[in-house]
Amino acid sequence: MNARMNARTNVIAAGRRLTVLAAVAALALVAAACGNGDEDAEETTTTAPTETTLPTLTDEEFDEQVDEMLLDPVEAAGTDLCAVFDAAEGGPAAMPSSENQVRKIVDSYVAVLQSLAATEPVDEEQAAVLLETAENIRAAAEEQDYDLELLSDPEFGELQSSPEFLGAAETYTNRYQQECTPGGDGALDGDGAGDGAGDDGAGDGADTES
Repeated sequence: MNARMNARTNVIAAGRRLTVLAAVAALALVAAACGNGDEDAEETTTTAPTETTLPTLTDEEFDEQVDEMLLDPVEAAGTDLCAVFDAAEGGPAAMPSSENQVRKIVDSYVAVLQSLAATEPVDEEQAAVLLETAENIRAAAEEQDYDLELLSDPEFGELQSSPEFLGAAETYTNRYQQECTPGGDGALDGDGAGDGAGDDGAGDGADTES
């Protein structure tokens, strides 16, 4: 449990792969929460945490990085699923160090979720889950006045780990795997691996005798 919470907190606090994020971030959260198992959790409790020193930026510098590295590319991606996923991997090279920067992170996260929900063809059911999660995230952040401790608050992290949200994230991630990756015709099967169907090229009829 500690390993799961620490992994989720680190992903959010670093402000990287904010999405989906959205879905990309969600995929990272799924892997962190489900892929390690109890043994890794026990190992984590006996290992001292590693601190990574990141630069501190002014509000103006932080906003500029988020705009250039994340929001502008996501906006330019339009409703193209592949482009939104690729653009969503950007993020600031710094931890938020003010309430304004936390607000920027939250607003960015919400924007990416909204962009993902709008990708064509629109999945009405799963898009609704992303949009509801985005609004819940914004509401929780507003309730805490974008406090610096917000991004490491376990309750805030729980907003991104509901079964509904993780299910929607997996749906979009599977679409990305199928539509956007070379030879990607295999959906994730729950442990991060595709089924690999078609990879061996069997059954094209060229080398099969009746």
